[in-house]
Amino acid sequence: MRGMGWLFKFLTKDKHEALYAIGDDAPSVFFEIWYTSADSRIRCRAKGIAEALIVKYEASLLEGRQNLGVEQFFECMFLLRCKHEMELDTSALLKRADELFRTHGLRDTDALFGVTGGVEGLASVSVADWLLLLMRVMCLEYNNLLHRKRWPLRWGLLECFRALRRVPLTPPPVDDFADDDNRASFHDAFYLATHIVYAVGAYSVVKTVERDVPWLYKYCRMSLRMWLKRATKKDRLGGHDGGGRDVYVDVDGIAECADVLRGTGLTEASEPLLASASLWLMKTQRRNGSFPVWMSGGGTEHGFYDKLHPTWVSTQCLRDRDFEIGFTRPGNALWAAFMARTLAASNFKTVEYTTSYKRGVAFLNESRLPSPDEG
Repeated sequence: MRGMGWLFKFLTKDKHEALYAIGDDAPSVFFEIWYTSADSRIRCRAKGIAEALIVKYEASLLEGRQNLGVEQFFECMFLLRCKHEMELDTSALLKRADELFRTHGLRDTDALFGVTGGVEGLASVSVADWLLLLMRVMCLEYNNLLHRKRWPLRWGLLECFRALRRVPLTPPPVDDFADDDNRASFHDAFYLATHIVYAVGAYSVVKTVERDVPWLYKYCRMSLRMWLKRATKKDRLGGHDGGGRDVYVDVDGIAECADVLRGTGLTEASEPLLASASLWLMKTQRRNGSFPVWMSGGGTEHGFYDKLHPTWVSTQCLRDRDFEIGFTRPGNALWAAFMARTLAASNFKTVEYTTSYKRGVAFLNESRLPSPDEG
């Protein structure tokens, strides 16, 4: 509750300056908290904030004060999802989304998602670029379930999952970050991994199953162990204000891993890793409800999103879940069935590369790939 209070003040300060700068992510924070929180007081508070922010940002969006073209189309998509599931009027957003889809040639799926070469072009998408692409594909697939393929796609999550089976994710470092390239490589891979989980669960609205994608959850678990080990070292050296200031710990990373585990239905009582993460996060939370912004490389220049994100994901991950509540929403059952089909058809339970956590490397294992004759 303190985290939500800080977030709301932050987003509405100075005539909603942070809200307009951050965009659709801001109301989505509270939409996600409302969707499956077990505590009715938290759901009520989150829904009220979400509605207030949606009204304010939608008005700005429809006036054309925000991004135009394909960027505004996706702003509409993420707000549409929230409003539809919250049973709010979506007519104005639907009209604007249809106009943008038609006038900007977004029926061309490649142009819509910024990919060259169609499905084959997915092989050229970098690890860093996959995160935004995956979230946009997920949101459009979700809205097409709600609105009966109103914005048709030539390819979608099925093809993305097939391509991602050949994208090696750099595992957490064995000892320390060897250099800036090593740090950046793991950073990009780590956040792609957590967002693949978010794609499977449509941002935690449905309960995910660890055995459906065991390689992915192993990656997140190993990453969380690494972050908690570094957090213990940092605390032992006096924390960020003492000798531990040079020990980088990703607050956001610990929170996203905890959120991934809680999204499977685990709690602090059933999962020691989640208990350790929750205790550390609660100890790290500031009195005003926010969480610290510790940047990789020690950067001190923080934008609105940088300041928002640690408190967003920490507040999100600490709440108890009741996934039965979600099944009262229109999109929940549709997404669960869609994802079950997509995971099976993409064979996403396995990947076509090998990860060595002892060596801190991941590489394509060509011997496990099909021959040209096999397709």
